[in-house]
Amino acid sequence: MIVNPIKAPYLQGGRELCVTGSCVLTASDDLLGNAIRLFEGHSWCSHAAPVVRMPAELMSAERVTLLEALEHGLTPTYLSHYFTGFKGRLFLFTPKGISPDVQVRFSAWLLDKTFAQTKYDYVALGRQVAGHVQEDDASLFCSEAWGMAAEFAGLSRAPDAPQGVAPQPPDIATWWPGDLVELVGPFTTN
Repeated sequence: MIVNPIKAPYLQGGRELCVTGSCVLTASDDLLGNAIRLFEGHSWCSHAAPVVRMPAELMSAERVTLLEALEHGLTPTYLSHYFTGFKGRLFLFTPKGISPDVQVRFSAWLLDKTFAQTKYDYVALGRQVAGHVQEDDASLFCSEAWGMAAEFAGLSRAPDAPQGVAPQPPDIATWWPGDLVELVGPFTTN
């Protein structure tokens, strides 16, 4: 599925669409975001943040938890974080085939990597700028984390997508079948 994010439907809020297994794709309008998009061939997004909704017994059902690969490793953050000083655009990619079993496996893989203190993959990120790198879960960058969790959970890539290589953030919406919408905040909780 080739997606033109300029034509992605706009959705005010969208918190209810953020399910475990989906992915928030960001196009931040800062130096780092612009540099990443430039080096990836003027791509439309620069970061991928996997969504893992925690059970309502653990935290407010309103909260959307993201397990992001950031400079110090996999880190839990909230969707609302993106509207505290964030400048840019947010998209939500929801792959086809999400089921409760897929969501459990997706969460388990990411939580295991988070609690194992998996490091950020600076080496592969540098190589990724020049082209795609092989997947390796010893250390992870943002879109690699989502892609490997999705595959572990049983979400297959599109037949024409390359296998065994880590996706760049904009690849997610084309290598896996699914839906893409642009989210418009604010995403604050009461």
